[in-house]
Amino acid sequence: MKRYTVFFAALVFLAVSGQASAGILTVRGQTYTQYPIVLVPGVFSWDNILGMDINYFYKIEEALEESAYSIGLTSGITYQKTHFIPLNPWQSTEERAADLKNQLDTLMAKYNYKKVNIIAHSHGATTSRLAIRWMAQAAKAARKTNPVASFTSIAGPHFGTPVADYYMVLNDTNQAVLSTLLDLSGDFISIVSGLFGFVGDSDSDAVFYDFSQPVITKFNADYPSEGLPKGAGVYGEGGAAEGAYAGDGLGNVMSTSSSEAILYYSWTGNIGNGWATAFDPTDIIMYTTNYMNLSYGYEGDADGFIPVSSARFGKVISTSYYWSHVDEINQFMGIVSASAADPVSVFRAHANRLQKAGR
Repeated sequence: MKRYTVFFAALVFLAVSGQASAGILTVRGQTYTQYPIVLVPGVFSWDNILGMDINYFYKIEEALEESAYSIGLTSGITYQKTHFIPLNPWQSTEERAADLKNQLDTLMAKYNYKKVNIIAHSHGATTSRLAIRWMAQAAKAARKTNPVASFTSIAGPHFGTPVADYYMVLNDTNQAVLSTLLDLSGDFISIVSGLFGFVGDSDSDAVFYDFSQPVITKFNADYPSEGLPKGAGVYGEGGAAEGAYAGDGLGNVMSTSSSEAILYYSWTGNIGNGWATAFDPTDIIMYTTNYMNLSYGYEGDADGFIPVSSARFGKVISTSYYWSHVDEINQFMGIVSASAADPVSVFRAHANRLQKAGR
């Protein structure tokens, strides 16, 4: 009933306004983008817990789809789906990137998508950077169009995090205990969300290794990206405030006006160097990771896990959302500080941003 209401309301709007484009009357919902949106999770990721609509990007998929429609008097009505790509909760960047690329290739072939808009959180950001690079290389070799229209990084650890460096200086026993607990947590969340293929394959040790300073520095050298700020130091501090706004995914800057360019965006939460303030069960995770940051001597702004400076990539939408690393994707159950922006509204506004950019 809701969709029919939208349809008839749009027809009335078109009749009254006479809006036309090349002789075809059309109207688009706020979150209808030229290319579909794909959501990529970070560490401790899951899909749908016990079928109760408790998703990693809580209520975000539904919110993006709710007004993702296009209505034309000659083309009819089209609804656009938002896709979530399930990945191993704890695994190396390279292995996750290979899985992501394969799943994206399959998705695009299934729905005959020409391009997609990728929005990734945390480890999903560096995972996506590498998958995008491989996809761009394959497209270039085959003389095909780059399959990625835009890439948005949310709290991506592009220059690492003190949490990883803290972990790396722990003694072997403490590392073994912590990694075992995290691996088991990954197996548990995979089981309750029905992702049985990931059970027994968690490797949290590899994740900390990938986020540590020596390894993330090598990662950025081996897989340079146009979106990275130039001249940034430890945890991304210093250097240029922003990286390039557009590129080809292979390290080459392009004009944002080019239809072939990948547009780059980012945002992150920022609770200073303190604790998360909105009490929910996930706050204990933020307390723990923030303790690791402080214990390693890092007192700069962060979301409780990733430094703000490490998360800057491409066009920076904001570094001042009062969110913890968990709040950024509307967890737990949408609980955030009363003074914080609504994460769902931020995602919807970004989809509209992509729409206006022709993506």
